[in-house]
Amino acid sequence: MKNQFNEEQELAPVEQEGLQQRGVALVGKFSDQARQRILSGLSSQKDLAAERLDTLRQSVRRAADGMTEQAPQLAVDYMGRAADRLDKLTEYVSNTDVEDMMKGAETYVRRHPGVVLGGALMAGLLMARLLKSAKE
Repeated sequence: MKNQFNEEQELAPVEQEGLQQRGVALVGKFSDQARQRILSGLSSQKDLAAERLDTLRQSVRRAADGMTEQAPQLAVDYMGRAADRLDKLTEYVSNTDVEDMMKGAETYVRRHPGVVLGGALMAGLLMARLLKSAKE
């Protein structure tokens, strides 16, 4: 009886390690599945955003090309530059996968934390102002 008890005590840590490893493997599997679902959803939203950006780009380009000679040159130049920037943004969103975009955003935030915090502050102030004016 005593011998059997010693064997069970020796096997208990081995069984616990096996259970722990299986648990870690299951969590990793579920984590990977969740990550794939999230990336799939983000990819769909990215494609939709690319389509909408392309529509906006086309509108701005038509407006820039259709400006008459009576329009101030500054406005014509501004519209042309806006259309060029939208071309680049549309191309980037269309041709870059979600993971690369996330890595790029992370890199930008690490390199320019002040700009990001300032932008967040400005967005917060703008939202507060919009909510305040909506109540009135």
